[in-house]
Amino acid sequence: MAVVMIEGALAQKLARAGISEGILDNCRNSKFLVVQYDGDEIMGVCFVSGFLNNAGTEVSAKYRGRGTSRALLQELLGECRRRKMSFLTGVFKPSNAPSIRAHTGVGYVPVFTFHYSRAEGKEIVTILPLNRRGALTKRLLCVFDKRVGNAAFALFIKGTRPLLKTLLGFSANVMPPIDLKYSLGNFEKVADTIEKHDLRIAFSEFWLSPTPENDMLAGSRDGHSIRSHGYYTCVLLDGSMPSTSDLSE
Repeated sequence: MAVVMIEGALAQKLARAGISEGILDNCRNSKFLVVQYDGDEIMGVCFVSGFLNNAGTEVSAKYRGRGTSRALLQELLGECRRRKMSFLTGVFKPSNAPSIRAHTGVGYVPVFTFHYSRAEGKEIVTILPLNRRGALTKRLLCVFDKRVGNAAFALFIKGTRPLLKTLLGFSANVMPPIDLKYSLGNFEKVADTIEKHDLRIAFSEFWLSPTPENDMLAGSRDGHSIRSHGYYTCVLLDGSMPSTSDLSE
């Protein structure tokens, strides 16, 4: 496992490992990468890119099903804490249950659903708060789980297309244009997306001492608080519980 910066030779090795062009684009625009090796062969890669700390993982086909994604994410979280980053974001298609499971297993929480275009379909936008500032960002992102907020987000993405590389690490020439009519006409709350795609969300609770900082890490679902008596409810897909260190500085 190595934390590295992208360079030409590494980009070529990632391509030979079967990493998709979309993820390669993110890797080229990344702040840093976490790469796991089997000897000289790349097993998988995890990146963080853009102002919004967009993070993603891809594992080479022959190494899937071995817990590689989880290992990459744990190493990524350690590096993010060392760099004092406040949060990570991620975007996942509802059909990609293994990736969603790996990310929610370390504390990612879905905040809203976004319909990009007919070709791209819908995406679940998630966030992993790492400190109080990250928790505030999570609350702000929940605004986009309402129809008006979702429409504003669509207009923002369309208007800032030249800045996608700065914001999210996507090159504008790689990302297809957003279909505003499709996006505005297909609003769906994230809870409905989760239920519709049978993602089998399990709500697990673990104790957080009732401090103002931990209060900020609490979330809400459909406008109702899901924290009570010092407990924080985290969305998981496999029934496991992340450690409290995943949600604190």
